[in-house]
Amino acid sequence: MAIFLTIGWFVRLKYSIYVFSVPQLLFPCTILYALIAMNNPIHELIRLNPKTEAELSSAKRKIARAFRMSIVTNRALLAEYRDLLKANSISAVPSLETLLMTRKTRTLSGVAPLTVSTKAFPCPGRCTYCPTEVRMPKSYLSTQPAAARALSLNFDPYLQIQRRLDAFYDNGHRPEKIDVRILGGTWSFYLKNYQTWFVKKLYQAMNEYVAHSGREQNKIKARFTLSALQDANESATHKCIGLSIETRPDYVNMQEIIRLRTFGVTKVEIGVQSLNDDVQRRTKRDHGKQESAYATRLLKNAGFKVAYHIMPNLPGETPEGDIKSFEELFTDPDFKPDYLKIYPCVVLKNSMLYREWQAGKYEPYSSQEFDDVLVRIKSLVPRWTRIERIFRDIPSHQILAGNTVTNYREFLQKKMAERGLFCRCIRCREVRSGVLGRDAKIFDETYTASEGEEHFISYESLNKKILYAFVRLRLPHARKGEYIPILHRTALIRELHTYGQLAPIGEHSAPATQHKGLGKKLMAIAENTARSAGYKKIAVISGTGVRSYYRKLGYRLEKEFGYMIKTL
Repeated sequence: MAIFLTIGWFVRLKYSIYVFSVPQLLFPCTILYALIAMNNPIHELIRLNPKTEAELSSAKRKIARAFRMSIVTNRALLAEYRDLLKANSISAVPSLETLLMTRKTRTLSGVAPLTVSTKAFPCPGRCTYCPTEVRMPKSYLSTQPAAARALSLNFDPYLQIQRRLDAFYDNGHRPEKIDVRILGGTWSFYLKNYQTWFVKKLYQAMNEYVAHSGREQNKIKARFTLSALQDANESATHKCIGLSIETRPDYVNMQEIIRLRTFGVTKVEIGVQSLNDDVQRRTKRDHGKQESAYATRLLKNAGFKVAYHIMPNLPGETPEGDIKSFEELFTDPDFKPDYLKIYPCVVLKNSMLYREWQAGKYEPYSSQEFDDVLVRIKSLVPRWTRIERIFRDIPSHQILAGNTVTNYREFLQKKMAERGLFCRCIRCREVRSGVLGRDAKIFDETYTASEGEEHFISYESLNKKILYAFVRLRLPHARKGEYIPILHRTALIRELHTYGQLAPIGEHSAPATQHKGLGKKLMAIAENTARSAGYKKIAVISGTGVRSYYRKLGYRLEKEFGYMIKTL
């Protein structure tokens, strides 16, 4: 008995995810099964070899019964699996790793989106609907998930990156292709030395990250220039494939664009909010659609992806007016954004709009009006635009008036289905966990935007309901002074993206869409299209971590602004 007790406690200490009870210890056969047949839950899980979510659940129940314990979480099993793998006690089982992954949707777009926040800082705007919280950057609340994480880490960009990468690994992901998103009011208004420090720490954190290794270096040494950190990221395990910032349209100019490129920014989110100038004046936005059009043109001519923040239900607007604005958004060539974040206006206590609402000067749409507007808006979005968000992640208990349905995207999809409508946006058509279909076909949708010709060249299913990959090619007709000199008479690749579950660099998984050569084929088509249009040179706005990919395709790095350039 003493021997059995000793063995039981030893197993409990080494594998804390299960414990032998006294009745179990009284039966040597039970212990024998545990130590020989099962050794630990992972060995038995590998033996059972589950292939589906249902089979995994069944296997976990069998293990729980055998050990007389509660069902173990995927996260705990994954941690134990990795410990055994590291100790060379087991061989890798990729299919099991995929099954144990939690929050799978986080990397189903082919990248690991990672949000960081800047510290609290004054904003040049005075918008009536914007909340103000002393500890937070303008327009963000300490109860919003990403902002709350940043606050808990004192807005340290290095720690924000490292903690989020920890979370990805803990949930079974391998975030080696990182799409970094900097939130926090108007980036362009922050002090220049703070901007440089912040971005340097982002690159340093990605370059130095080793899963669960601790935070051994948290200070950038003087010899680490921004350029050196970016160069190092090319060969780092965790590569920055994209970097985005938020700013106001009236703060976008050529000087700012050049500065953004030195940081390696590839996408700019601008707070357009409305195309109705009367509404903009009513809400004290302090810019109109002319500034939005100008900013969009400058950004596209520099190769950036452009995202709009749009706010239906603003004071002074009507349902009909919102729908009209959205129609203009995609028919007027001055606009036509690549990405959309739809943030319906809501009343929050720490905003000027709260006082207007109390005084009866503002009343949100009724639920029916709101649903009708959003259904119509979503059905208007073209297949070359991606709706990234519908509704901000504000806790519903803080919303005093306006829509409080936080999972509004799912709700809206049901409403559209009831009316026989569907959304054509990129996000709704991504292949996600699916596989490359045999009917995949290349399409080239051409449209005029911001005084240039845009080509959305894509791999899609024959009925265009599933999107596998695409490239955005821009053939600009830039006005003098509205482009970076190195891009004069140059075709632009503004985005190349292959969807599906994120596949680590260098790994080829049979069912995965990534690493099947789709990007290479799309690039060749884009180059031929640009050559046929008379362009002698083509440039890619590349994240630092993707430069080596384009080098293999014959591109060279233009060091000053970070473009990858090829002579046609």
